[in-house]
Amino acid sequence: MPSREDPLDLGTRRGDRLVREVAQAARAARHAAGLSQKRVAAVLGVSRAQVSRYERGARPLLDLREAARLMRLLGQDLAISMYPAAGPLRDAGHAALVARFLKLLHPTLPHRLEAPVPIPRDQRAWDVLLDFGVARVGVAVETRLRDWQALLRREQLKARDARVDHLLLVMADTHANRRAVREAGDALRAQLPLDGRALRPALREGRDPGASGLLML
Repeated sequence: MPSREDPLDLGTRRGDRLVREVAQAARAARHAAGLSQKRVAAVLGVSRAQVSRYERGARPLLDLREAARLMRLLGQDLAISMYPAAGPLRDAGHAALVARFLKLLHPTLPHRLEAPVPIPRDQRAWDVLLDFGVARVGVAVETRLRDWQALLRREQLKARDARVDHLLLVMADTHANRRAVREAGDALRAQLPLDGRALRPALREGRDPGASGLLML
């Protein structure tokens, strides 16, 4: 399995690139507006040397608020977007939940941990990927269910892109999670129809569960 880069290194490189892009855009917008660095500095309330550093991407760097003010002054609106990448930083509770799940599996069932989505430069990965031969099941492990709709959209998109047949959401069996599942009601069950009564025997026997589901452990 290909190694995955450290998320902090990836974030640092992306941050450096974004700083360069904003710096280049600010310089180009200032030139297009026919403004001098001195004039921009006076309106922003900073020194001309600071505006020069902004345009070179030099430290101290622009913070988001100052970048938005600068770009609006130059006739541009700064926009920021987020999209799914690598999974979030995990804790010991998450690792323990993955370990409990693995104990349920038939000893001969092929599976991979931290299985990446097979798209170049895509940093998303399944906590566990099960291969039943007739079907592949992507397993997402969560210790706490907060926004189930956002979580499901994210994991279903990953399932589509990774071309897995079923999605299995494994959650810690806590009062908070059970309450969240009850509140989600039929809307969540329609997306993840199988529960532990169907999933546990299938996993222990190493057979395809046949549909997506939710398993509390």
